[in-house]
Amino acid sequence: MNTIKPLFTFLFILSFVNCFGQFAFNVQPVSTLKGKIDSIVTTTLYRYNSGLRDTTKLVERLTNIYNKRKQLIESNNCSYIQPQHSGIDARPVKTLYIYDNNGNLIESNRYFTTGELWVKDTFFKNGSMVVAREYFCPNNQLTNTDTLKIDFFGRIKERDTYVRGVGLFTKSYFKYDEKGRLIVEDTFRGDGSLMFKHTCIYNVDGDIVEDNNPFGDREVHTYKYEKYDKMNNWLKQTEYVNHQSRVIQERVIAYY
Repeated sequence: MNTIKPLFTFLFILSFVNCFGQFAFNVQPVSTLKGKIDSIVTTTLYRYNSGLRDTTKLVERLTNIYNKRKQLIESNNCSYIQPQHSGIDARPVKTLYIYDNNGNLIESNRYFTTGELWVKDTFFKNGSMVVAREYFCPNNQLTNTDTLKIDFFGRIKERDTYVRGVGLFTKSYFKYDEKGRLIVEDTFRGDGSLMFKHTCIYNVDGDIVEDNNPFGDREVHTYKYEKYDKMNNWLKQTEYVNHQSRVIQERVIAYY
């Protein structure tokens, strides 16, 4: 019997894969969005089997705010999950992003619902190399370090992830198509053995339609789009895992 447990796994995966690369030097740049984006509000619904019937549950509403360079400057997350144990409702709901005068991300700060700083990420760019470090507050304890090799467009070519107390955890290589979209990611364990191969396929609008093994889960994620706005950005996306609908996302996009 499937329970609510996969829902928390899904949210953890979203958090994990969206850490350093998502907002620093991206494998899927925000610039793929069309038009002058001011903000995007994304509502996420998760479909799971309760043992008696399929249930669609509202899990979160995420508001992203961008600057004129299409860089994310603020992210606010409102969770609708019923707390399952003490403290889960205090997970961070706001992240602020800081850039230098050249538009390079230099710091991001994640805050609890109380306003207390939870995690600070720092980014140091030197030519085609970026070092991203994650610190847990209030003790500023270094937990993870990513060493990134980036191309001229700021896309990640290689990523080495080091975990405190473990050393080199994973090493990843990324390939892109002629339009700059991620098509292949190969991730290896610290001992050099292959952890997983991740591949992506896109439609003519540039939206992802197939995502194979993105988390090493040996699953095929496919996507269908039911609605677009006047700028041809999608407004409703349904994600299928092994041909079963799993996640529905609806977006409201504001332009300036």
